Amino acid sequence: MKSKKKIKKWLLKNAVNENGDLDLSHLDFSDFEGDIYIDYMKVKNSLHQGKQIVGKDLWQGNQQVKKDLCQFCQKVGEDLWQYGQEVGKDLYQHSQDVKGSLYGYRLNDDEYWKVEKFMPYASRETIPNNENAVDYLQSSLNEIYTQLDDLETKMDDIIYKINKDL
Repeated sequence: MKSKKKIKKWLLKNAVNENGDLDLSHLDFSDFEGDIYIDYMKVKNSLHQGKQIVGKDLWQGNQQVKKDLCQFCQKVGEDLWQYGQEVGKDLYQHSQDVKGSLYGYRLNDDEYWKVEKFMPYASRETIPNNENAVDYLQSSLNEIYTQLDDLETKMDDIIYKINKDL
C-alpha cells in the first residue's frame, strides 16, 4: 500500500475541483468486497458527507465539530443510535418517522445516567435528597468496589488458567 502522504499528494494534485475543494464525490465502490475506512481525518474547513448508499452499517463517532453538525434525511433499515452528545447550544430533532419505538430523554436536575456493568446502555436514576446523598454515594462507591474486586478475581482466575495451560 502506498504511504498516506503519497496518497494525499496524489489526491491534491488530481482531485481538486475548480473551486479549490478536494472532491471525492461519486466514487462507486459497490464492487469492492471490503469495508472502507475514512477515520482520523483532520479538515481545516467543512467536511461534506451525503447521499451515501451503505450495504451494511454506517459508523460515525467521536467527531469534534467547532460549528454545526448537520444530519438530515437518513433512511435507516434497522436502528439509529445517537447518544453521548455534548452540545454547546441547541439540539434540534424533528420530523422523525419511526416504525418502532422512539426513545428520548432529558435529565432533570436530580437525575443522572447510571451505566450498567458490561452493557452498551445506561438507565436514568434519581439522586436522593441532600440528607441521604452522602450515604447513597458511599453505597454506590462500595458497589463499584465490589464489582471491581469480582472482576479482578475473575481476571486472576483466567490468568492462572492461561499460565497453567502454557
